Amino acid sequence: MTSIDFPQPRRTQRQLAADWESREIMHDVLTFQFGNGAAARVGATFEREVLRRVAADIASRLDSLPRGRAFVEHRRARFLLQAIREIVRKGSGRARSALLSEARDLAQIEVQWLKETGKSILGVEFRTPPASVVEAATTKQPMLGRKFGEWFDDWVPRATERKIVARVQAGMVAGESTPQIVRSLQGTKALRYTNGQMVEARRAMRMMTRTVMTHTAAVARDITFRRNADVVPKVRWVSTLDLRTSEICASLDGKTWATDSAHPTPPQHPNCRSTLQPVVGRPAGNRASLGGQVPAGTRYREWLRTRSAAEQDMVLGPTKAAAWRAGKLTLDDMVDASLSRVLSLDELRLLHKL
Repeated sequence: MTSIDFPQPRRTQRQLAADWESREIMHDVLTFQFGNGAAARVGATFEREVLRRVAADIASRLDSLPRGRAFVEHRRARFLLQAIREIVRKGSGRARSALLSEARDLAQIEVQWLKETGKSILGVEFRTPPASVVEAATTKQPMLGRKFGEWFDDWVPRATERKIVARVQAGMVAGESTPQIVRSLQGTKALRYTNGQMVEARRAMRMMTRTVMTHTAAVARDITFRRNADVVPKVRWVSTLDLRTSEICASLDGKTWATDSAHPTPPQHPNCRSTLQPVVGRPAGNRASLGGQVPAGTRYREWLRTRSAAEQDMVLGPTKAAAWRAGKLTLDDMVDASLSRVLSLDELRLLHKL
């Protein structure tokens, strides 16, 4: 008996949107896990190549140097401080290479996912950029208004060097022992090394990595969607529905723009978790949120209305939250027109918003 292939019914725009949103939920989880893993791996490189080496070098040299004001003018003290700067510079360079390697891997993952999802959901072959194009754009396109290299140099080697050198000098002038100075930098084992000067450098490295991961994914999406503007004419901003979302991202959630127009892209701040999605129909299906899935069309402002007053105060601050609940202030009112910063209470009062 000959089998007959019946044509499959054409999916509606609403079904396409629901299918895309379903895939986005799982992809967002995997991308978030990748970002956390990248932060851990790059952080381990930074720890090994910078922080441990600096601590070891300091521990081996300080006992041979004079304490008090004599330290400042001592010739070997200048050599020590220069050695610290050199370790930080070289080690940070290795951490930078590790970070860019992670970004390269994520670019490949993001481009491949867009290609597969476009074909599976929309039935089209997305014109996707080579991962090398995304990698180059990641370092050349501004991230928070500046290029990657500028941010990295400020956040990591310069800030790390400045804090370590200042602490060593202050400790030596004050006559502290070598173990005291090393402990003040590294922290103590009892508190899992979270109470030393170097903890700020660790946090900066993790923050830098997560922000670059968001930037890389956004660049991959923006380039891909622009190359396929005939299929994806509009893009939508999607923020995370939880209590850690910034006021900037909260105000942007759900907004749409023409794909080939000038429009904001993530990240909008350090550790930003927002993303751009293609508009393939009216939002359908569900999206993830703190407390469980909600309808895909739910925007942050609507979701926040479902939370307690205490939680709203946590996100917006008590004064702004009270005005927002009273209908005197919108999420858009809280952010300046350039999206570069959140307006202060004084600025809102001058604008007669409070």
